[in-house]
Amino acid sequence: MSNEEILKANKIICDFMGLPTMVNSRGYLIIKPETGLEFDYVNYHLSWDKLMNVVDRIETELMTTVVILKDKCQITKFTEKSIPEFAKTVEANNKIKATWLCVVEYVNWHNKRVSQ
Repeated sequence: MSNEEILKANKIICDFMGLPTMVNSRGYLIIKPETGLEFDYVNYHLSWDKLMNVVDRIETELMTTVVILKDKCQITKFTEKSIPEFAKTVEANNKIKATWLCVVEYVNWHNKRVSQ
């Protein structure tokens, strides 16, 4: 992935998490300083600490199943009748990349569904 694609994907996750962002003069996506949050680079694609906060929200608030195993991640959202509404499995060259890519796919799907 290009840096621009990574930036765009991380921005999508920030929006999903309700974090206002900006791109600084060096081209890095950061959380806006006026939020009162610690100035921080947005790097969901590299940080388990940050990415797991997103996974936790997906699982708890949106009642969605996330399974991470070796270099794969699977996210499944079921209807009330146990029919899969969303099902995606991503395999990558490492665990965090697979999880991050799968989360981006889910967030994109979720955002389209909510905006309808």
